[in-house]
Amino acid sequence: MTSGGHSSSSRRSAERQERTLRAVLLLCGLAAGAGFAEAAVRLLAPRLFSLDSPSHRFDPELGWLQQQGVTMRRRNEAGTAVAVEGSELGIRRPPVPYRRGAPNVLLVGDSFTAGTQVPFAETWPCRLQELLHGQGIDVQLVNAGVDGYDLSQSYRLTRRLWVTFRPRHLVLALFVGNDVVDYERRSSARPPWDPSGPLDWLREHSY
Repeated sequence: MTSGGHSSSSRRSAERQERTLRAVLLLCGLAAGAGFAEAAVRLLAPRLFSLDSPSHRFDPELGWLQQQGVTMRRRNEAGTAVAVEGSELGIRRPPVPYRRGAPNVLLVGDSFTAGTQVPFAETWPCRLQELLHGQGIDVQLVNAGVDGYDLSQSYRLTRRLWVTFRPRHLVLALFVGNDVVDYERRSSARPPWDPSGPLDWLREHSY
């Protein structure tokens, strides 16, 4: 091969390497940009998503969860001051942490179960647990009710909490006054029987 032919071949090889490098850098730049955009939206999520209550935080799959910490103090109809405190799990925090490894019953539902109008000790799950303990039944009732939840949200929250609590039983508290009607009119989370496509997965795993 002549020196001219060798030089031409080397030049074409260098051009191919340069094009490949540019393509790799472009893909890396797009991936980094998407990552930065996602991080920025996560940081600004409370400002970008308008929720009805300051005690809620946005969740891409469930719509919202209970905000961690004391986020609201209200007086109920009886004039009793009630502090609403959420846990890191997105549900209302009990005065005494749930016991690890206890025989659990998971209770899901909306405000009827969460009981944010009354102190935690006066919610019906707490009262039911006291009744069961009085009968010698060692069971821990986990109150996973969240204000405003419909059936799809309760279903998906159950799936999320199942690994944490490994409940022996599941109780779905349904208030027939509005829950069924609201669920038929609209659903805040994808119903479990609806097929999931790539866009659904992206919406439920991204801010």
